[in-house]
Amino acid sequence: MKAWQPKQFGLENLRLEDSATPKPQPHELLVKVGAVSLNFRDKAIVDGIYEPHTIPNPLIPVSDAAGRVVDVGEGVTRFKVGDRVNSHPYSRWIDGPAKPNEPAYQLGGPLPGALAEYMICTKPSRYPTR
Repeated sequence: MKAWQPKQFGLENLRLEDSATPKPQPHELLVKVGAVSLNFRDKAIVDGIYEPHTIPNPLIPVSDAAGRVVDVGEGVTRFKVGDRVNSHPYSRWIDGPAKPNEPAYQLGGPLPGALAEYMICTKPSRYPTR
């Protein structure tokens, strides 16, 4: 698949790269990205001003996307291939007070994001186990 990735911080360092298409693990969806929405946080990550010590290199940035499910991992029952879905930054949070470890599960940094042909969306959980 093709994915935009910065090799170092700065918008001028974003490059369209070949990357392996991810495979959904249990309770994950593989989504063909149809549209993305750029947020302030996404730009701040690429520019290196948003918690740079938490951002892996390389990273596929951008957290918000809409697309269609093309594959599902084991245990997925709520979604099926062909469903239209959207993502949001906190991949595992549904509602209520956010848990202290929620930032570790944000799409587009530190988890791979949506600026690619395909992305992984994880089943939300109020109590992450990873």
